[in-house]
Amino acid sequence: MADERAQHDESADGVRPHGKRGPRVLIVRPSALGDVCRTVPALATLRKAMPDARIEWVVNDRFVQGVMAHPALDGVIPFPRRSFAGAWCQPRRLGALRQWLGMLREARYDLVFDLQGLFRSGMITRATRGPRRVGDRNARELAWLGYNVRHRIDRDKHTVDHMLALLEAEGYDPVHDMRLYTSPEDDAWRDELLDEHGGSAEPYVCLAPTARWLCKCWPAESFVTLGQRLLESGVAGRRVVVIGSPNEREF
Repeated sequence: MADERAQHDESADGVRPHGKRGPRVLIVRPSALGDVCRTVPALATLRKAMPDARIEWVVNDRFVQGVMAHPALDGVIPFPRRSFAGAWCQPRRLGALRQWLGMLREARYDLVFDLQGLFRSGMITRATRGPRRVGDRNARELAWLGYNVRHRIDRDKHTVDHMLALLEAEGYDPVHDMRLYTSPEDDAWRDELLDEHGGSAEPYVCLAPTARWLCKCWPAESFVTLGQRLLESGVAGRRVVVIGSPNEREF
C-alpha cells in the first residue's frame, strides 16, 4: 500500500542523498484521533534522536490527514480497520489483511515502537518481524506478546508521558513538541474560508466542543463562557471558530 504523502529528501529505499542509509523506524499508533495527535511528541523525539532515519507511522486510514503533513514524518501506512473487520471468517478480507501485513514485513523495519499497547497494535508490531520491537511490558490485551524488547512503564502516567517514558527507557531524550501541521491545500482552504468571515490575517482561536463519546464532552455552556473570556481578554482577537464534523453541526 503506497504512502499517502510525498516524500522528503530521500529515495523510496530510505537512502539519504549523501549515501548513508539511516534506520527504518515504524510507529504503531492506529487510533483514536485524539491519541494519534497526542503521539506527535514521540515522533519529534525519534526524529531528533535519529535525523537520518526513515520514520513511518501506521495509523487508521480515517486519521491519516491528522499527521501526514508533519515534517518529521517520512511516510504514513494507512490501516483500513473497517475493511479488515471480520477478516477471520471472510476469506476475501483475510486475504487483504495478509497482503497488508506482508507489506509491513517487506519494508524491513529496523525499529518498531508500539505506542498504543492493545492487542491489535501488538499484533501489527509482531507482524513486521523487525529485529527490535519495543513496547510496554504492562500492555493490555496481551499486546506485549508482539514485542521482543519490553520496558515496564507506570500505568498511571498521562498518555503523552507514558509514550515518552517508553522512548526514554530506550535512551531517547523526550521532546515535548505537540505541534500539528497542515498541508498547503488545507492552508489554502482555511484562508479562503476565513477571508469570507473577517479576513485570514486576523487572529482567531478554535474551539472543538464535541467528542465521539458524550461522557468526554465538556458542557456547552462552559465552552460559551470560555469563548466569551477569550474574546474579552483579546487573546482570540475578534473571532472564535467552532470546529466539528458535519453531523455535529446542530450541537
